Amino acid sequence: MKFAHPLRPTAVGLLLALSGLSPALAGQVIPCAVATGAATPLGVQAMTVNGRIQPHGLPTRYWFEFGPDANFAERTAATPLPPQLAAYFHEDWQGGGTAGWGGGMSQRDMRAVSDPQTGEGFIRITEPTADDPNHVDGVGTLHLSKFIYSGLVVPRRGGSAYLGGGEPDFRDAEVSLRLRGQDFKPNGAELLWWTQRMIDASVQFTDQWECTNWAYTGVTLTDALASGKWEKVSYRLENNSELWSYAGNNLAQERAERYVYAPLDRSLGNINADFFHLLCFVDPAHSPTGSIDFDEITLRYRNYSLLRAANGGALVNQPGGPADPADRLTDGWRHGPDRMWRSAAHPAAALEFVYRLAPGAQAETIMVHQNTEWPAKEIEVLASADGRTWTPLFQRTLEREVPLGPNFNFVRERVATPAAGFVKIRILSGYRPEHWGLGEVEVIGSGVAWGTDDDWYNVNLDITGLQPGTTYHYRLVAENAAGRATGPAATFTTPASRAPVVQSGAAKRLTAHSALLTGRLAPLGLRTEYYFEYGRDASYGKRTAAVYGGRQDSPRLVQAALTGLGPDTIYHYRLVAVNSEGTSLGADQAFRTSTR
Repeated sequence: MKFAHPLRPTAVGLLLALSGLSPALAGQVIPCAVATGAATPLGVQAMTVNGRIQPHGLPTRYWFEFGPDANFAERTAATPLPPQLAAYFHEDWQGGGTAGWGGGMSQRDMRAVSDPQTGEGFIRITEPTADDPNHVDGVGTLHLSKFIYSGLVVPRRGGSAYLGGGEPDFRDAEVSLRLRGQDFKPNGAELLWWTQRMIDASVQFTDQWECTNWAYTGVTLTDALASGKWEKVSYRLENNSELWSYAGNNLAQERAERYVYAPLDRSLGNINADFFHLLCFVDPAHSPTGSIDFDEITLRYRNYSLLRAANGGALVNQPGGPADPADRLTDGWRHGPDRMWRSAAHPAAALEFVYRLAPGAQAETIMVHQNTEWPAKEIEVLASADGRTWTPLFQRTLEREVPLGPNFNFVRERVATPAAGFVKIRILSGYRPEHWGLGEVEVIGSGVAWGTDDDWYNVNLDITGLQPGTTYHYRLVAENAAGRATGPAATFTTPASRAPVVQSGAAKRLTAHSALLTGRLAPLGLRTEYYFEYGRDASYGKRTAAVYGGRQDSPRLVQAALTGLGPDTIYHYRLVAVNSEGTSLGADQAFRTSTR
């Protein structure tokens, strides 16, 4: 199996990066920069191809061209780049309770804690908690550290946060949080991000439910727990199949197909169930110990609100005139200091906001969030084709506050209306006479060209129906108002058989006497075991214990810890995997242990 290597961005993108100027500031229309990326196997007749696009803020669509030669006779369907990373979710657990978050298999193993010195709140999961064996066939036993229901599903306990910005699109999303280990010993487990998407959210918790799970194995947070102090970590959920591991299936359960593969791009683009930080690769015979504290999580993800200027929306009427900072209603933040709108003193009549939508906009869902300091009470939402004749959509009461905290204090309504040129939000009353206020207001829908970030987008797509053991040429293409840009050509070769595909990875956590070896393994649908060979030269001589590597079609992260090494010594190693169709050897790699 031959993997393609990622190629560098085009010269245009590099020149822009060096100049430090965005196209908007420079008053220029800049063509896309495009980089064709690596390909990863998906069985013997499919590949996931990756790439990167810098659209410079313009609505952009992309596709992959491919074929058995450089004529690229076939192409995938054109797909629009998603909108800007301009929706936000923040939780600091200052209101008491777990604020809708759960932990452990019971969903109740997490508890809210208050610092006795500062009074600040946070949440804590204490080990050992119950094992989750549902994904042993993919990435091992799990411990569910903290999670929240994020999208369209209705959980059995608690409530859904229904993240703003539309169906939660976390492609290239940014994550930051504070965390702390308290006498925490991972014992080989890794703390990382996890997503779960229902294939059909309408049948969740019935006998027909199916979902797909992906682990972001490109970044682990385990090392941040070692100090025993609060550490702030930030990372990005890169939409690149080389950095994710499909979580596999539970073959022991009654309906083995309950967990099913779905493409990464589709799964990350709509996290309609929940997301986690959890411990992966847990050894049930040697579980983690201690506890993990979590605080101050902030997420930045894609925003599909039709009211945003980048998506064609415009505020055309507001209380108090143009100087009133009503853009706080569409800034992507649900609530928080300086992120909510409030009226002038003692409003005496209904307050109206009118937004003009982009031509062709189709409103589907409307969300109105509460102002935590100056809460509104009764609100009304109307739509109009021309801005003069209005049709009421709904009138609702916002709660002053709700038990799960302000992230759960909103009204959310599905609407059935023809293309609406205008939307009006009216505040009819408030809980406090001094001011009335609102948090975020969103109209989620379709039919418009999404404004993009002036930043790199990671994209990927599954290409199916390929021939085993065949070399294909491929490249990424992007197109927008500035023209068409084509990434450099690359090649991949589909596996000729179902013998496992392996890549020796990096050696991490190097000390004088230990190391953690990593690699990527694609079992290609057959039960597979793996181990690492290692030694002081390329003849190796030693090997780690053989470990079950699953039977999924796609690649996953694998790792093994080495102990008893000598200081300041070079060691060679490689990943080896075995299934019924053969033994596969990874390339030789080397590392040097530290002096002490």
